[in-house]
Amino acid sequence: MHNLNRYLFGTVFLTGAAVLVLEVAAVRILAPYYGSALYVFSSVLTVILAALSIGYWYGGKRADQKHSLDELYGLIAFSGLLVLALLLAAVTMLPAFSRIFPVSIGPLIFSFGLFFLPAFLLGIVSPYIIKIQSIHTPGTEIGSVVGKTFFWGTLGSIVGSIASGFYLIPTLGVELSIILTSIVLVGVGVVTPLFLDQPLRKKWMVSVLSIVVVFGSFLYLLIQTRDAQYAYRNDGIYSSIAIRDIDIYGQPGRILNRDTNSSSAIFLNNKDLVFDYTQFALLYPKLVPDAKSMLMLGGGAYTIPRTVVEHDPNITVDVVEIEPVLFELAQEYFDLSDISRITNYTEDARVFLNRSDKKYDVIFADLFSTSMAAPFHLTTYEYYKILQERLTPEGVLLLNYAGVPQGPQPSLTGSVFKTISAVFPNTRAFMVRPPRTTKFQNIMVVSRNSDTPLQFPDALTFRSGQNPTFEDMELDLTTYDFTKEYLLTDDFAPVEKLMAKQR
Repeated sequence: MHNLNRYLFGTVFLTGAAVLVLEVAAVRILAPYYGSALYVFSSVLTVILAALSIGYWYGGKRADQKHSLDELYGLIAFSGLLVLALLLAAVTMLPAFSRIFPVSIGPLIFSFGLFFLPAFLLGIVSPYIIKIQSIHTPGTEIGSVVGKTFFWGTLGSIVGSIASGFYLIPTLGVELSIILTSIVLVGVGVVTPLFLDQPLRKKWMVSVLSIVVVFGSFLYLLIQTRDAQYAYRNDGIYSSIAIRDIDIYGQPGRILNRDTNSSSAIFLNNKDLVFDYTQFALLYPKLVPDAKSMLMLGGGAYTIPRTVVEHDPNITVDVVEIEPVLFELAQEYFDLSDISRITNYTEDARVFLNRSDKKYDVIFADLFSTSMAAPFHLTTYEYYKILQERLTPEGVLLLNYAGVPQGPQPSLTGSVFKTISAVFPNTRAFMVRPPRTTKFQNIMVVSRNSDTPLQFPDALTFRSGQNPTFEDMELDLTTYDFTKEYLLTDDFAPVEKLMAKQR
């Protein structure tokens, strides 16, 4: 009985770990298609918890009827096959069908379709194991059996959560982490009965291993074919990262994608900035003529810092980028050769601002550049107050905001403008694609830390070929009815809800 308990507790430990690896990986699987929105986290948690709860109920009912070790470990092996199958389905289905469903319901639909059944089968394990142990346990010790089972299952979940977040996904990537989880579950289902003196059913074992080989081979070929189009593709700590060479405005170029966001790009035959909104970064000499220091929040491929230090020999640039590997990738893939005046900080932007008391002549914030999700704590009144405190008296904030210029109130755009204006009364905003006031686009917000008027040239030269004047681009903030917009705060910032309205 002691040997049986040891293997049963080991089984519940490993299956508990598998559930959490699957849960963390599920968020990362959906992120390239739906971003890191609150909807993604909520959908994955909802589906996994619903599957486990139904699995607990059905597992207890089924165990009362049969409580067979063969069936238990057969279900575990089958769950491992399903985990492999879900990865295969994700690789083939998400690129093809994710755009059919909006971010408000798409993550829930795909979470249910891809992750419900494996989590349901794993939910069966705990009550099944409790039932098997109870047959050989005195009635006075049933509470102890239940407690130990949940202890080992929860401990496994803790280990799985830590392992997936701190080691598996950052080291192996999402797909290999899921494949490893599948192998572990199949191994537990096939091998453990041998240690419990259960008869080896050779045909069943050969069938399971054959399916693993077939699924695994097909999956490997799909992944290899997909990755062949990229110069680099991997999972970072905070997002999926993909680098590929493409044609940009008729020229050879290279682009960095992070989840759903086209984060940065370069031309391969010159060092001009690619995206139109980035041209605003070169306005700082007119706005702050004697600027000596710039803070760049959000490095991406470091194209703006690269261009600034090349154009201005008197300025130093601090870059805060939360994704650790991007600074190295920028040097390897995006021609970031001169880093002598660029200091990189691997940190969340707001954490860095809270810990630093350094003041800058120019702050360029490029953290709000996707239609799927935005870090809410980088949209609030408290955040903009910190930015104000980190600017010199005549310092300027250049902020890239992505959204719809005008929409039904309350709107995300109006709420962002209201919040920034509450901190920086001297603020102006410019559409990069005028006059498309109802279309999603980059909007540059320029704020000064003093009352000195913000002066701009007549026009900018955009690589896209469209060169509107500043007069054409400007949004008149006085036309926004701020009484109907939200003041975004750390306590209340419904960014995802407002973002869903403007899609």
